Amino acid sequence: AAASAHGMAEAAHVSGSAIMGGLNAQLARAFRDSPDLFPAAEARAFASSHRAALDRLTPLLDRRGAEGLVRSCHGDMHCGNIVLLDGVPTLFDAIEFSEKIATIDVLYDLAFLVMDLLHHGEARAANIVLNRYLSLRRQHEDMLGLSALPLFLSTRAGVRALVAADRARVDAFHAAGVAHGGTTCEDPPGYREGAAGKIYLAYLRDPSGNKICAMHRVG
Repeated sequence: AAASAHGMAEAAHVSGSAIMGGLNAQLARAFRDSPDLFPAAEARAFASSHRAALDRLTPLLDRRGAEGLVRSCHGDMHCGNIVLLDGVPTLFDAIEFSEKIATIDVLYDLAFLVMDLLHHGEARAANIVLNRYLSLRRQHEDMLGLSALPLFLSTRAGVRALVAADRARVDAFHAAGVAHGGTTCEDPPGYREGAAGKIYLAYLRDPSGNKICAMHRVG
């Protein structure tokens, strides 16, 4: 499914290192600004090692962009967004609300699925997915691209950590509100789909009847 989607995706011919540099800055800032969730020493170590890897890989990332391997991708290719239809893995729920967010290196797109499988203890499945993808894309990929895979995997893990942290804050807001006399309204905390894309929302009414919302915008 991934190899087919990437084969049909439109090439962007943009700087691969600029895209990853933006993610580096976003992760470093978010980790630094949340010391209650991410210990300062660990956040600094992550930012430093990530930046060093990015600097080392900049020529490769930019070459991949020039070769058309930065494309308009799925953007959110984790296990929860793949379903078997008649035995065929089928992608759904791609990032369609932001062309900028979805324009990434194809291996960075795949890295989300590989990282997610590893996170769930499915190393064998991750290995099968990666090797099958490379086999199907052998006319377009070369093995040099794999040197960027650790950077892509760590970036995906960092993004997943931020999403989990923001979702936890929304849940904590809702729980604290209910504990202090508020009542849940509409649906329980969870994801909603709308014109603005996927959002994690929690609604409640305070003791005076005011409706209050906390949200995390995915992506």
